[in-house]
Amino acid sequence: MFTLGKMLGLAAINGVAHSTHLFQKFLSGMIIVIVLAVISSIMLAALIVGGIFALYASLVNAGLASLPAILVIVGLLAVITAMLFGITLWQMKQLKDGAEAAINPKAADHQGIGGIVLSFIEGFSD
Repeated sequence: MFTLGKMLGLAAINGVAHSTHLFQKFLSGMIIVIVLAVISSIMLAALIVGGIFALYASLVNAGLASLPAILVIVGLLAVITAMLFGITLWQMKQLKDGAEAAINPKAADHQGIGGIVLSFIEGFSD
């Protein structure tokens, strides 16, 4: 017969095994998400390159010379890149402001964590 100690030991082992299985399942799920994100990024990059080439071909077919067509495309890409960079900086500022607002400087428990979060965000913005 099993004693109470043996039963608790078996229950603890079962809990550890179950936790390990859940962690492995979570980890494999994360790997699948990362792989799908990489593949999607490659496919999106191919579509963007194809779209740029189609735009170039349509500009040349419309009667624009090769160099001005390239300059139009580069200018358009520069504007889009600048807009995305501005949105990124704005989002980082929002994140920093949100972190500062969420941290109460009078609470001793959150002070260390808050300092780490703020210095991490400030490292990106410098």
